[in-house]
Amino acid sequence: MGYELPHLADSEPAFGPAQPVPAPRKHWYRNEIYRMDYEICLDRHENRAAFPRAAKDRARGWGYQNRITDPAGFREWFYRDSCGGGAIRPEEIPYRWRGVV
Repeated sequence: MGYELPHLADSEPAFGPAQPVPAPRKHWYRNEIYRMDYEICLDRHENRAAFPRAAKDRARGWGYQNRITDPAGFREWFYRDSCGGGAIRPEEIPYRWRGVV
């Protein structure tokens, strides 16, 4: 179990590898699976969705994440689906944790 630092792309900059991970993020929520940056996650998702196995999963109705193929669907999944069945409820990261690498 850990905390996910969601990338609120409308109000926060993209992740820059030269800075501490939490630096540009102001919110987090408990999650078993991590997605720290919208563009990084989208790129990873598009690559994985292109695998032959993903097409087989979609044909069988398996791997719901592999059935997300449109930008609006991805955005909904990224911001509203915790991959654990619960709703995403971001809360402000305490200041003392923001500079931790």
